[in-house]
Amino acid sequence: GPIDASVTFDAEAIADAPTQVRLSGQTGPLVAGTDRTFTLEVLDAFDNVVSKDANRVLTLAQTQGAGRFIGLAPVSITNGTGTVTLTGDRVGNLTLEASSAGLQSDAITLSITPGPAASLVIGVAPQLGQENAVLAVQPVIEIQDGQGNRNPTDGVVVSASLEAPPGDEPGVLTGTTTQTAVNGLVSFSDLSVAELGEGPYRLTFTAPGLVAATSAPLQAERYALLVFDGTGSGLYGANERVEVAADPAPDGQYFSGWLGDPDIERLDNVNLPNTTVTMPEGELGLVADYADIGAVSYALSVSNGQGSGSYLPGQWVQVSTIAPAGQRFVAWSGTGVDYLSQPSQPASGLFMPAMNVDLTPNFAPMPADAERFTLSVGNGQGSGEFQAGEVVAIVEHKDASETERAVRECNTG
Repeated sequence: GPIDASVTFDAEAIADAPTQVRLSGQTGPLVAGTDRTFTLEVLDAFDNVVSKDANRVLTLAQTQGAGRFIGLAPVSITNGTGTVTLTGDRVGNLTLEASSAGLQSDAITLSITPGPAASLVIGVAPQLGQENAVLAVQPVIEIQDGQGNRNPTDGVVVSASLEAPPGDEPGVLTGTTTQTAVNGLVSFSDLSVAELGEGPYRLTFTAPGLVAATSAPLQAERYALLVFDGTGSGLYGANERVEVAADPAPDGQYFSGWLGDPDIERLDNVNLPNTTVTMPEGELGLVADYADIGAVSYALSVSNGQGSGSYLPGQWVQVSTIAPAGQRFVAWSGTGVDYLSQPSQPASGLFMPAMNVDLTPNFAPMPADAERFTLSVGNGQGSGEFQAGEVVAIVEHKDASETERAVRECNTG
């Protein structure tokens, strides 16, 4: 007749040949800054846990994606199983893979999403332009979660303020100092600063409930000035005025002018060894040029003034003139006016160039209604009220029997 029989299998006895790794855990989105636990198991070919597998270490690594976990490390396996808890860090999709030498690996894919808004961070740093002008670079503020991810929130109101060092001028910040976040970004467009002291000044950005952000010291973008055979080299802001000076001329030579390209016209006077340059929005190189003095002298002719003569190139010559009665000095003109140190003053000077020079003083009638200034002469005569440029006779009383008379030009005011 029929025979009834039953067979009992020992699962543990069969599940003794590990062939693969299984990685399991929730695969839904994980908020940055929160934790998630994953389980790693060593399985046989029939998906049974190999409980006898002990002292094995599995590798858990991120293999793809921009997202990132905190806490990735090798996982120790006990009785075929191990767990690990990871913290979501960087936003984005990612793939985790568990593996061990000789075993088939396993992987899961998930995404990390931004956490709650926690702080303000300066994404684009403000950069100072000219004082009383719009900032050269306007700030952009980013709203971030506690892990440094941008939180794409809308509607957060961010305010900007100017911070001055203790005891310094408070300064003035103008423009639209309050802006509203769009997709986690706050862009300012017309901020300006004025009435600054020594500094350094900083911009601080605040929003209710969020950690504030403070900029680095405000600085204008700076450009290199390179002065060859002279002084003045350094880093300067656009339109900053910088004094430059040529080195003393070598023996037998004289300073013949400045060379530079393409912004040589930014020098106040290319013919003077000591002059001032207005920095462009870019680098500038200047070269002090020299030429041989030689033995040839050149003529200096000063009409209606003093200084005429014959001079070698590079020789310093003083020139002057006195306005006629009822007139005032306006300026010098002539072929050598560009070499004068002060072409708008009646007493000036020049380093003689390798050319003949003609200088003519120009005068204009003294206006009857021009402002008058007070001249006070102590221990002498000549006090009174005079117009700028008017010639005044001054008598100094040395003692009861002797006087000295001088004629000077009154340039008061």
